[in-house]
Amino acid sequence: MSATTEVRQDKSGNIFDAESFLEYLRPSKSHWWEGGVGKESCPWVFRGHASSKWKLIPSAFRSNCINELSPLISYFESLPVAECQSQQWETLTKNQKTYLHNSLAYGQAMYDFLTSCYEFGLLDFQTSNNFPQDYKKMEFKSADLDGGYFQCFTDFPSEDSRVFRKYYEVAQHYGVPTHLLDWSKSPLYAAHFATTSWLEADDTKADIAVWAIKEFQEQGIPKYNCNLSLFAPSIINNVNAKAQLGRFTVISRDGAKNYFHEYGSYPAIEDFFPVESDPNSYQIQKIVLCSEHVPGLRNLLDREGITNARLKPGFDSIVSTIKSSWKNLSNYSK
Repeated sequence: MSATTEVRQDKSGNIFDAESFLEYLRPSKSHWWEGGVGKESCPWVFRGHASSKWKLIPSAFRSNCINELSPLISYFESLPVAECQSQQWETLTKNQKTYLHNSLAYGQAMYDFLTSCYEFGLLDFQTSNNFPQDYKKMEFKSADLDGGYFQCFTDFPSEDSRVFRKYYEVAQHYGVPTHLLDWSKSPLYAAHFATTSWLEADDTKADIAVWAIKEFQEQGIPKYNCNLSLFAPSIINNVNAKAQLGRFTVISRDGAKNYFHEYGSYPAIEDFFPVESDPNSYQIQKIVLCSEHVPGLRNLLDREGITNARLKPGFDSIVSTIKSSWKNLSNYSK
């Protein structure tokens, strides 16, 4: 049972429109803050979704209809058993086979990303003994990457793993499907990503959502030895993380695997939070805006300067933002 508190109305009981939704999200609102004068802090992090129906599941393990790894997953499903690196294929359940194919696809995606970045001089593997210096001689396999990923997110990673961890963070921020889920310390930035994704999606009838969770040291689902961690990414080689006030969540590998083997799906983050009897003690919110108000919210965010040019600094983002403004003729006097 999820402990999610769904918010669709303002304090007067009126269904959110664009302006009241934005007002509820404002970082200065008292419901985001704790502590006395001079000791105040905002313990919340935020994430935007183009559909309020979507669960908080990392991109590498979403359903095939919204998973960019689907072509790679299909490729590994078509391979002979021996090439899928399983010694006991016949003893695996359907869910175990699915998890293996997803893991191999994710590992291959990271391999492609890392080798391409090295080829074009964007990443320098010479900073770590774990990386070959000539990309053409790279011999680590996709399955090794899956294991290497989780070594990076242990409580006490090795020096090489800490270096490698930065590359996973960069991959996530630039769109490679990973086990990470990215968040922001700014609710307005989360609203930006919800609206821009909504405008790019086929389903413009979907309500959008901004998720909010309280920062925590660790949450767990004890039955599966499944732990959820929240951390701040390195900003080295990751301009986007700095601009977006980024945070990441990651789920322990063994726990995620155990959960997937039983249910055939990756654990959703909202399932990690206990149900609170006191409504004032909630740790997770889903703030929902009806689809009809999304274009209005997008316009308000543009007025606030919350654009791709700000959150993804670079010439490409600036030009993209300018072109998007041309399509909205209401920005210009007639």
